[in-house]
Amino acid sequence: MKKIILSAVFAFFNTLLLAQTPLFIPPLPEMSYAQVVDKSKFNGDRWSYMAAGQDTKPAIICLHGYGGSSADWRYQLHGLSDTYRVIAWNAPGYMLSDELKTDYPTCKDYADALADFLNALKLDKVYLLGNSFGSRVSQCFAYHYPERVIKMAFAGPSAGKKNISYEERERYVNMRYDQIKDGPFAFASKRVEALLALNSSSELIELARKGMRGVSPRMFMRGTNFMMAEDHYPEKIATKATMPVLVMAGTEDRVSPINLNAQPIAKTFRNAQLEILNGIGHLPHLEAYQKVNEMVRAFLGEGSIADSRLKREPTEPRVSNANQQTSLKSLSSYENQVLRHIDSLIQYQEQLILKQDTTAMRAFYPDDMIITNPFGQMIGKEKMIERVKSGIIQYSRFEKNIEHFAMEGDKVAIVVGKERVTPTPDANRADAGKPHERRFTEVWVLRDGRWQRLIRHASTASQ
Repeated sequence: MKKIILSAVFAFFNTLLLAQTPLFIPPLPEMSYAQVVDKSKFNGDRWSYMAAGQDTKPAIICLHGYGGSSADWRYQLHGLSDTYRVIAWNAPGYMLSDELKTDYPTCKDYADALADFLNALKLDKVYLLGNSFGSRVSQCFAYHYPERVIKMAFAGPSAGKKNISYEERERYVNMRYDQIKDGPFAFASKRVEALLALNSSSELIELARKGMRGVSPRMFMRGTNFMMAEDHYPEKIATKATMPVLVMAGTEDRVSPINLNAQPIAKTFRNAQLEILNGIGHLPHLEAYQKVNEMVRAFLGEGSIADSRLKREPTEPRVSNANQQTSLKSLSSYENQVLRHIDSLIQYQEQLILKQDTTAMRAFYPDDMIITNPFGQMIGKEKMIERVKSGIIQYSRFEKNIEHFAMEGDKVAIVVGKERVTPTPDANRADAGKPHERRFTEVWVLRDGRWQRLIRHASTASQ
């Protein structure tokens, strides 16, 4: 019976959430500017970038591909800025950033450029998130400035090479020139579908195409020269870049195939983890932005919490016994990351309840949340908050343990477990001061890159 009920729940939410809907396209922040610090390598003195999130939060620097710009990171600017200061740079010569003086930039040139950008923004240690060319720049920075990188993540990574023959170099440069020679609009029209999975929607294709139209042919060819430089292959970078690395790669990436890029990076870097995204192309941060955002959150070790006063370190999921611990170990890597993240959100929720923080509760819970409480009453978000304010929900102890976890697709999670609660002696309820146990079942959904508890059912546990 339990399996039948869970299957019905899965089927319902899968139908509800996976129905065809228009592509969600969040607005972009306004362009921001900073002054170049060391002008000796630049033809000008201006950096341009987009940013979202409070400047007191940990900084993620997003680095675009060399056919893109800061606008490529709209889903991360929108979806990660509740917890992080998300900053999407425009590489030298892109958008309104002034260009480097050299036509043949090296690994050190781009590393120094990123260092100058961080200095201009008065940032010291940061997280890096790079796509394609941006992942190469990240690797160069991690090699030359390892002390300034906490962790780095790659979505659609690219690996440098060594011992490149003259013929291979000439073939690659000519191919890139043919792609860009007729201008950015023609480049975007000819090239965009090669960057995405074969079954991509027309809306996604057009979104990617718009971003590609902003590329400068001159900077595109400089990027090509850099990609052919032999000074940043994985074996070399890994000697100094010892920080944790998350590598996210799509099975349909025809630009940077997994076996030639993601796998060599993951194999060579000593603290790397590889995540394969089925049915995704070269732009995972656009094509699978929800999954990418969730993986980045789990990897960096921060929950999707707006209130930085309640930060905590990630922990292993709390389970009740060894058998349940063993069953949870059978989860896939992505499922385990989601479990860890949801458990961290549950811990945060416990703190909100104990602290009676109704302001943070209102920001944390979705407006359409539904709860069936142990008294058989069905209440929504505002009614729950009213009960907190009136002293009905007022605990001195509130702890949960997960006993069962399952997912349907990538966007629906079912969490089942046991919780122990003790109302305070002065709580406005008949069982004030009396500890008791309850069983709970919760449905969590992934929306706009954030996991939210949509449904909760709680009942008194049998003794």
